[in-house]
Amino acid sequence: MTFFLKFFLVSIFLLQSSFFAQKRISYDLQILYSDSLKKNFTMNLDINNDKVYFYDAEFVDPRYSKYKTSETGQFVTRNNGGHENIMFVQDFHSNYYKIKTNDIIEWNLTSDYKTVDKYKLQKATASFGGRIWNVWFCNDIPLMEGPYKFNGLPGLVFEVSENTNVFKYTLIKIENLTKNLTSLEFNDKSLAFITWDRYTKMMNDFYENPYLEERNILQQGGEFIYNDRKLTLQELSQMTKEFQNGLKKNIPPMVEMDKTLFRGKNN
Repeated sequence: MTFFLKFFLVSIFLLQSSFFAQKRISYDLQILYSDSLKKNFTMNLDINNDKVYFYDAEFVDPRYSKYKTSETGQFVTRNNGGHENIMFVQDFHSNYYKIKTNDIIEWNLTSDYKTVDKYKLQKATASFGGRIWNVWFCNDIPLMEGPYKFNGLPGLVFEVSENTNVFKYTLIKIENLTKNLTSLEFNDKSLAFITWDRYTKMMNDFYENPYLEERNILQQGGEFIYNDRKLTLQELSQMTKEFQNGLKKNIPPMVEMDKTLFRGKNN
């Protein structure tokens, strides 16, 4: 790396750090669950000194934050401009864990440009997580950050779309951050680090047998009372199928297809 390039990158980093310290960038996230179901979520990208936090806006909404749940499952933190992400994931018992991933995206900068409001945007493309992504970023805003794990470009990301339109992120607004990020509990040291493989096994085991304890009771000759009546093993199996079908319909597809959680679910 030449001295000039090093100086340029350091200058960009210092400029983005001072310009965007304590900022909140909001995105509209549109997810296509199926041909007939599309949902929109408001996501926040918070810049706090040298840290970046990406999460559902409802997480800090006083009406919902006490539940600490998320339908999108997109809770990510990292160093500003870094590629080592920490994902906050949740199991079926509302327990949170941390998963560390290293995500370097190889961007292809194109010569395509467009203007959104007063901002001139440049297009970039990349293959990430088994999907093809089209991204529009602004060179005039020297912040090498974007939603989820989409960072490393020479300007702030305004739009991200997957080539089959399963996911689309669109920048809504940029504002000063007035709330201390420590209240988000993203850096809760009590949360254990686990691997993605272990998390996948935990989730799949529960998916395959959500009524394991009740099934064991019935198999040992005991009784399981549900809605004031005794259930049989056959009825418990039917409840399991209903649970799995409901989960497939309501759990969104994965941004990274190589991180499919549930066997048999088309992501």
